[in-house]
Amino acid sequence: MTETQNQATSSSVDTGASVGAGGTSAGAGVGTGVDASANTGTSTGANDLAQLKTWCTTHKHVLAVTVLAIVLLVLVLAYVFSCNAEQSAKSVKTASDSASQVQIVQDRIAESADSTDTPKANVNSAEQSAPQEIKELQLQIEELTQPYGSSVSVCIIDASNGNYCQVNSDKAFVSASMIKLAVLCEYMHAVDNGQLNPADRVTLKNMKVVGGTGLIQTERHTSYTYDELCRYMIMYSDNTATNALINKLGQDSVNELVQTLGCKNTSLNRQLMALNTNTENWISARDAATILYKIKNGTASSSTICAKALEYLSKQTDNEGMAEGISSGAFAHKTGSLRSMRHDGGIVLGRHPYVIVALCDIGAGNANRLMKEIAQKADAYFSQLD
Repeated sequence: MTETQNQATSSSVDTGASVGAGGTSAGAGVGTGVDASANTGTSTGANDLAQLKTWCTTHKHVLAVTVLAIVLLVLVLAYVFSCNAEQSAKSVKTASDSASQVQIVQDRIAESADSTDTPKANVNSAEQSAPQEIKELQLQIEELTQPYGSSVSVCIIDASNGNYCQVNSDKAFVSASMIKLAVLCEYMHAVDNGQLNPADRVTLKNMKVVGGTGLIQTERHTSYTYDELCRYMIMYSDNTATNALINKLGQDSVNELVQTLGCKNTSLNRQLMALNTNTENWISARDAATILYKIKNGTASSSTICAKALEYLSKQTDNEGMAEGISSGAFAHKTGSLRSMRHDGGIVLGRHPYVIVALCDIGAGNANRLMKEIAQKADAYFSQLD
């Protein structure tokens, strides 16, 4: 027990002395440890860098693929972002366009609403300016013609505004010499278009002289100008002159022109006095009145040639029947007679001009009396307008 204690004490003293004596060595040891630790740290960092370089060298292909993947990922993300931005822009534009379309539709609706009254006003204006039936005169003409039914056709037109009255005016009648109004229109048209020189002459030997009305069959001059032929056709209802003009102008040309003038029931199908044929020439009261109305207003052709036509019509030599019932002004007209038919139609050049046409298939005597009465009623009506 004592020996153990003594050994322990001895060991302790030795240890302490060693400690005391080795204090400096311990301190020195500590200092050396620090340097060693620093050197060790530096060596470790260098080793890590070397190892990294070695790894990178060994795995450079992996790194390249990785970098490429990253670059591709960035590009994909950029593309996706760009598409989203473009889509957003398109959505904004679409919304803007839709808004614009809505606005356009709304504007058009508003315009339609604003203009609703305007067409009505135009329609009302057109209705007011459109020709109207002359009711007072209509009743009087109906009363006069009623006993004759469809054997009489009448059309009367106010030359200043187109107002009218009519009875059976669209019924086609055998025209007799009233078809010469259609030939007159084509003559005017040909002269205006330079297709015919009115001063050119036709020799008598080149004309087929026919009977019926006219002067050429008795005059038998060596030649006639086309202007003279037209004048003879209207003033004297000359059949030979008419046929010479038809030969020059062409039958088809006459028919085509009157159709363009709005004459739907007028047709030239044969020459005058060709009575051995089974065809007839036709005209309606409305068609004849239309031609005369256009001549009066200078719209059948040029105003110059229309004035010439009016001059020839005013020199008509057949003045029985209708002409006897007119006193308000000069009567520029054309007549026609064939078998039981008697027709007349013209322009009354009074203070209030008007057009009057009557086609009758009731015998010449009855027709002349009736047309005189119709003319008296019409003349009295238009005379009191001015």
